[in-house]
Amino acid sequence: MVAVLRGSRALARLLRPVLPSLPRIPAVRAAVLGLYLAKPLRMCRS
Repeated sequence: MVAVLRGSRALARLLRPVLPSLPRIPAVRAAVLGLYLAKPLRMCRS
């Protein structure tokens, strides 16, 4: 689990410029939040 969190943090740093727009894309939201949430597509997009 620690490796997943470290990887997520590193990826977030790389994607910082585009992070605000990524949750608007359902496939991206499901892939990223699926690590932490059972139903990531129900997560609010804003």
